[in-house]
Amino acid sequence: MKRKVKVLLHSKFAEVAIKDNGDCFDLFTCEDATVKAGTPTLISLGVSMRLPKGCVAKIYDRSSTPRKIGVQLAHSVGYIDWTYQGKDDVWKYSAKVCKGGTKQIKVPAGTRICQFEICLSQRATVWQKLKWLFTSGYKFEFVDDLEGESRGS
Repeated sequence: MKRKVKVLLHSKFAEVAIKDNGDCFDLFTCEDATVKAGTPTLISLGVSMRLPKGCVAKIYDRSSTPRKIGVQLAHSVGYIDWTYQGKDDVWKYSAKVCKGGTKQIKVPAGTRICQFEICLSQRATVWQKLKWLFTSGYKFEFVDDLEGESRGS
């Protein structure tokens, strides 16, 4: 049984690369950004998602991101819990220039920059843990609206 994840795309550049052969799903930037050395910069990924209750998304750099683009995730990992699920709860990538990098890096919209995995939350109920055991993956359903309240930044 696959668990459903509703996805709202906010930009023509927003995309979730779904590949059946990997554990993580790629995300793309949806805006042009300039990342200055010493200053973390939030870059919109242009997606909002409704994760299953009891699940979280962990965002990581792609292994080639620091080498090819020159930036990396400012806090090593991003963490999005299932309550961050409204239409205005847009996922972002907190970028910083890699150590020893140039003074600023331009990251164009549409850049495949990071990946995420869906994991069980430490606060998941017993029922949610049982559902997790019988999950064989995720099915992304692209929607025009995410009903419910936005939590905000």
